Amino acid sequence: MMSLMLRKLVVGPLKTNCYILASSDEAVVIDPGWEGERILSKIGNVKLKAIILTHGHFDHVTAASMLKEAKNARILMNKRDIYLLKSLRYQLSRFGIEKDVEIEPDEFIEDGDELKLGDSLITVIHTPGHTPGSICLLWEGKLFSGDTLFKGAFGRVDLPGGNYNDLVASMRKLLDLSDEVLVFPGHGDETTIGAERGMMTEITKNY
Repeated sequence: MMSLMLRKLVVGPLKTNCYILASSDEAVVIDPGWEGERILSKIGNVKLKAIILTHGHFDHVTAASMLKEAKNARILMNKRDIYLLKSLRYQLSRFGIEKDVEIEPDEFIEDGDELKLGDSLITVIHTPGHTPGSICLLWEGKLFSGDTLFKGAFGRVDLPGGNYNDLVASMRKLLDLSDEVLVFPGHGDETTIGAERGMMTEITKNY
């Protein structure tokens, strides 16, 4: 079994958690929201196999094209969030940031898809609610939850494309995971499925 590594970088104006998953000779980056040069320096000389976007909001995607060009990597996301990539300038302007960002995904990923990293597998879980194309990624007992699930909270549904009923269905899906699964959210501290089970159950019981 190859050795596996996980590194978290907190990047950008909204303090987004960017994750680097790596085996001995290749890596995957999840949500490169900002600070592309810093992310590159942490990847080092290994092959960047993929850049995976958990959803299309600017604070999770802004450095994706820079990494793609620098490392000849592929950008993966769920197709239901492609519309958000077309509004990145507007999204940024709402935070007083004037910046042109263009991102072209190379592959669309769906619920149940798997991506190999070394001897391990990253499994895609489609979890709409925060956005239509939000996904979580399950890898080696760790869930990278984007803005779907946080420590003590769940993702906002009051932004364009948000849907509370979809979020409830996504919570039901995540309740199928074991309590021991570690949750690495898009913002803030880590948690576990077990620690969030009560909250998720409360959300779903009336729907």
